[in-house]
Amino acid sequence: MIGKRTLLMLVAGALFAPIAIVLVLAVATLLGAMQDDAGQYALKRVALGLGMLWALDLVGLLIATAMHLLARESGGDQDEP
Repeated sequence: MIGKRTLLMLVAGALFAPIAIVLVLAVATLLGAMQDDAGQYALKRVALGLGMLWALDLVGLLIATAMHLLARESGGDQDEP
């Protein structure tokens, strides 16, 4: 059974990752306006990596939630305190 802490961490990642992506892209745009092409390129790649982590987090959250619901329906383990 998936623990509540695991679900909480996945939900937190799903909520805060897009905020981090937007902030990194905003700084990348600022660096681009300041003619710092290398910094802009690097931060755009960081934002791309964060986007991939966000997608993995959402898939993990979907699978963890499904496993949690199936365990609850089958009368398996009780919820952890």
